[in-house]
Amino acid sequence: MTKTCSKCREEKPLDAFHRASKSKDGRQAQCKECSRASNYAWRSANPGRTIELRKLRDERNPGRRAEVQKRWAQAHPDAHSASNRRYSERHPERKREQHRQWIMLNPTKHWCHRKLNEAIRCGRIVKSTSCQDCGTSNKRLEGHHEDYSKPLEVIWLCKACHEHRHHKADLKQA
Repeated sequence: MTKTCSKCREEKPLDAFHRASKSKDGRQAQCKECSRASNYAWRSANPGRTIELRKLRDERNPGRRAEVQKRWAQAHPDAHSASNRRYSERHPERKREQHRQWIMLNPTKHWCHRKLNEAIRCGRIVKSTSCQDCGTSNKRLEGHHEDYSKPLEVIWLCKACHEHRHHKADLKQA
């Protein structure tokens, strides 16, 4: 089945239109492409109102934004890393402040990280060349501390395996 868009006047398949339960055919009048363009134009013309509406939505659904962002980050790890890099480049002062706060909240972890990095620089510890969980060797490795009272005892993991370890630890604590 097809439908004609009320804006661009092109005939398109029904899946090119967003659902709308109140309309007769169950689809919006504008196609997704035109709807996206008009929404973008409205948001650009009304930035203050856009922020107000976002705040209202966040108040009504606390935690929803974080949940959606977390799912997106897990589904798109490369794009998420690139986005974080761009943010860090644009806002170095915010990243420094976040890091200072993390250090204040996690002094033991910070101390362990410093001791490990110092040992690597001095040559007392040699960084592994492959992840000890999945065995990949073409990725950057991170040192995982099972016990922060032993700063030089680490397991070398790729970022994905390291996050998985921490996720499992978070589930055990909950």
